[in-house]
Amino acid sequence: MISIQKLHCDFPQFKDLVDAYIPPFVIIPLKNADGELCTSKVAENTRVSEGEIIAQNTKSSSAIHSTVPGIVTGYRTVSIPNGKKTNALIIRTDGSFSYLGRNLPVTDWRKYSAADIWSLMYDKGVISTFEKTRSMASMLKVFSEKRDISRDSILVVRLFDSDPTVRTAEFLSERKLDQIIEGAAIVARSIALHKIAFIVSGKSKEVTEKVKSYFCQSMSDEWFVYKAATDIYPSGGYRELKMLLNKNKCVFDEMIAIDAEAAFTTYEAVALNKPVLEKYVQFSGSPLVSERIFRVRVGTPIRKLVEECGGFKQSVYKIVTNGLIKGTAVSDLDTPVTADLKSVTFLPRKIIPFQKQVNCIRCGNCHRSCPKKIQVDKLFSYYYFHTETNQKIIDMASECTECGVCDTACPARLPLAQTISLLKGGIK
Repeated sequence: MISIQKLHCDFPQFKDLVDAYIPPFVIIPLKNADGELCTSKVAENTRVSEGEIIAQNTKSSSAIHSTVPGIVTGYRTVSIPNGKKTNALIIRTDGSFSYLGRNLPVTDWRKYSAADIWSLMYDKGVISTFEKTRSMASMLKVFSEKRDISRDSILVVRLFDSDPTVRTAEFLSERKLDQIIEGAAIVARSIALHKIAFIVSGKSKEVTEKVKSYFCQSMSDEWFVYKAATDIYPSGGYRELKMLLNKNKCVFDEMIAIDAEAAFTTYEAVALNKPVLEKYVQFSGSPLVSERIFRVRVGTPIRKLVEECGGFKQSVYKIVTNGLIKGTAVSDLDTPVTADLKSVTFLPRKIIPFQKQVNCIRCGNCHRSCPKKIQVDKLFSYYYFHTETNQKIIDMASECTECGVCDTACPARLPLAQTISLLKGGIK
């Protein structure tokens, strides 16, 4: 683990939420939460409504929606925030909105079965980004099917981002805590769990009071609120949260974990019947005139949000999405906001560390810093240079949580975490 103070990066603080302008057009990538390329249901030059399903492979796959009313003007290949490219639908905003500015009625979701809840999650495009982007309903169905009902299971809701350079989840949790708590209750109901733990990064008093108030009438549900040690990294991964529960003598046999936004969008999808149309996204970095957290329409080009920040006051050397530790470098300002985007950070050249890659110097920093004690240097050599390596060491790659600590610790600037990720894919 690494002390946060050793990361030498600024952690922006945000007080206000900015509602981004509705863009004149949106770019909607046709890849769903599970990385599947979906077939569009709409033709060029046709009109779509806000929230209309425009692509979905099957009823048991995550749906993709038009986030604005408008006219489909065409298709093109675009870069997306994870650094990959995919086909996307271009929609010109035009017409009246179905959800924007309306008070949506709250449904009694307690009458719904698990299948009803999962169906709504699929149709409304709810995703989980706890560790990797996944369809929420698919994740819950797999857990439910594999779960042994005789075992004591717990749902864990993380109210902060795993990457300490991102503040989106904390910001959302401060402003939408009631909805997050109810969303967690909906998730728990869909997988028949009666034990929920909320993990906070700061003061836990308000969270404890609100959780207690919500569950006070329940005779069957158990709830807990624990504070994570967020002054070290990693502190928000599956392994770290499991250790935290054990440290607090919370008894359970197995756990499933989600983040704050997954709970919030679950509430909107199931209780309000609202698709995932908007995102809370952090825009930060010294090149920006002002740093902001936006509530923005999915599909809005990053360029439009830079303009709302006042533009740049100095040149930008690198753009990083979803955190400086675990994020991805992108180069195209027309990259659209996607449902799994949490932050965009703009960096000037002067704060970029020396990045020239050199040969491994066998310092051992990578495996000494690894929370799982994986022999990362040997796996790197095995993957790229085909060096003879013990099978037990190779199998350790499957234990990697992709926290990126080894990349931070490596003075040779080797792509260690990325290599382990590739190796993991080859041994599944």
